[in-house]
Amino acid sequence: MSNDAELVVRWLDAFNRRDAEDLLEVAHPALVLRPMRWVERREYRGHAGIREWLEAIQASPHATTVNVDRVHAIAPGRVMVEGTIDDGHATPFTALYVIRDGRLASVQAYMSDRALLEQLGMID
Repeated sequence: MSNDAELVVRWLDAFNRRDAEDLLEVAHPALVLRPMRWVERREYRGHAGIREWLEAIQASPHATTVNVDRVHAIAPGRVMVEGTIDDGHATPFTALYVIRDGRLASVQAYMSDRALLEQLGMID
């Protein structure tokens, strides 16, 4: 597994543990986080945004975990993850991660499948 992929796996593990300090350690100070949202699309920025995002998740009545099926380094500094988000229902997702200066600079999650992202030209 590449260093970039290992960084992403560490991020996901920290998310499942709700470990804010570990999330902040792997996140670039200028991180742009676009998680999946069912109703509204929201963007979180920087370390303050990560804290706000975690607070919103912890306030939710549903426990949310990420189950990873595949981690793939698609280019230097770019990693794709496929899996399911489980909040009582297993929802397939694909997320794209951009690494800059050895830390996560961008996280974008999509409620979709690999075939759709390929058709949209988002991944190869």
